Amino acid sequence: MDEIKITPLGGLGRTGALNCLLYETETTAILVDCGAGFVDERFPGVGLIIPNFDILETKRDKLKAVIFTHGHEDHVGATPYLLKKFDLPLYATPFAQGILRAKLNDFSLHNTDIYELKPHETITLGDITIEPVFITHSILDVVAFLIETKGFKAFHCTDFKLDDHAVDDYMMDLNKFEKIGQKGLDLLLLDSTNALEEGRSLSEAEISSSLLDVFNNTRGRLITCLFSSNSYRLQTLLDCAKKTNRKVALTGRSAKEYFRIASNLQRLNLDNIDLYDVEEITQFPENEIFVIVTGSQAEPRSVLNRMANDQFKPFKVRDGDTLIMSSRMIPGNEGRILEMLNKLSMLGASIITDTEYSPIHVSGHAMAEELKDVLKVLKPKHLIPIHGEHRQLKELATIACKGGIPQRNIHLLVDGDHISLNKEGIRYLDQFHLEPVFISENPEYYINIDAIKRRRKLAFNGLVIVSVLYDAEQKAVTLPISLFSEGLFGGSQEAKILKKLTKHIEHLLEEDSQMNKDDVTKWFKKTINRYYKSEYQVRPEIVVMVNEL
Repeated sequence: MDEIKITPLGGLGRTGALNCLLYETETTAILVDCGAGFVDERFPGVGLIIPNFDILETKRDKLKAVIFTHGHEDHVGATPYLLKKFDLPLYATPFAQGILRAKLNDFSLHNTDIYELKPHETITLGDITIEPVFITHSILDVVAFLIETKGFKAFHCTDFKLDDHAVDDYMMDLNKFEKIGQKGLDLLLLDSTNALEEGRSLSEAEISSSLLDVFNNTRGRLITCLFSSNSYRLQTLLDCAKKTNRKVALTGRSAKEYFRIASNLQRLNLDNIDLYDVEEITQFPENEIFVIVTGSQAEPRSVLNRMANDQFKPFKVRDGDTLIMSSRMIPGNEGRILEMLNKLSMLGASIITDTEYSPIHVSGHAMAEELKDVLKVLKPKHLIPIHGEHRQLKELATIACKGGIPQRNIHLLVDGDHISLNKEGIRYLDQFHLEPVFISENPEYYINIDAIKRRRKLAFNGLVIVSVLYDAEQKAVTLPISLFSEGLFGGSQEAKILKKLTKHIEHLLEEDSQMNKDDVTKWFKKTINRYYKSEYQVRPEIVVMVNEL
């Protein structure tokens, strides 16, 4: 039976991470997006998380390309790691192309073919036809995809909002959406990020007045933090700087890279805007200084986080500075962001965040009323909510059900679900176990999941190392033993505990040190674990080093 199969390799059940979805027919397979995920304190020593590409090995011969909706890191960040395993062409819009080329250059992947996607110009890969459709988001050149094969039509619409007052000439084509719906749509995959938010998202143009008010009312140095990829917001800030006669310094590697790409594409209006290196801008009067920084999520190496820790030498935060946080807190990052802002406040900065009454940030994702509008014009037979945490996916399912899509035709998937769409509808075929892949802070090295679990235990429980000598002839442990510990209590208290523990163990061994060599490690782990648990209610990780005489 003719059918198209779909498998999400990432992006379902978490916000802004690992977006990667496989479409396949009997002879053709394509990937939509290939994103990475950022990490928090749960993943010590990990720099990046990427999807698991192992299931693609069996599809190598029919895998034709990767097509990209846009250039956000959670949609393109894993591409170099995919290309290390699979030689594939890439299809992307101009801004996403620039981001991909820069990323692949960092990995010395110079021979990859990258083709341009243009709205309404179809491409054919095997027996799959793809038509890009422009949509509005918080980054330049975003497209949805109308995917057709064997008489089936799927519309892949991730990361969008309805914006009737977009800040440039690129407007979302709702007429195209309506035509797609009128011709009949078998399956819609739709962004659910803001499904829990009532109403409609504000336009990017609507926050310009609030930001300009801040510029006009700030007398000292002004700092603004934004998502580095948000060229729309960057343009708004540059316009505010021009109107208030402020000089501009742009910091952060990613922000400079996105700025370079947008400038090369002539997508920024830089007329009469004074740009300086951050080292140079301090020569001007304080009321003429404007510094743009990255690090809205308190990433450890970001400029704003380094400023908060007084580690950014070119520009030190001090009394009289004003910081505008023109961004949002991504779920899971709230704790470290608030800690960073507290440090900046202690250094003297006044901090302005987004409020309902004075908005300085707008989301790039459609809210509930916008989602209802899109569902109404597209009228899909089946719906798969994508790009969100499970409660957001579930809320979009509820919205769709209330809008008239039968519950049986709404499918809540998780990463690894393998489904097929044919004339009889959608059926579940399998569930692949897709453990994400962890990349070390050195991007050349992967980290096994077992190592991650081990690191977590070490981080939470501390470490005790015991070094012993074993007399093979006497079949006994000899005294003295050596004990070391890290990360339990610290200072003199930890030294005292180790001294007591050493005496305790040596006392036991004086009574009976006879044991087989194979039992030495087990005996010491059991004894030390029992001691710490009974005396201090902790269970450290224990490493036993046995040296044979």
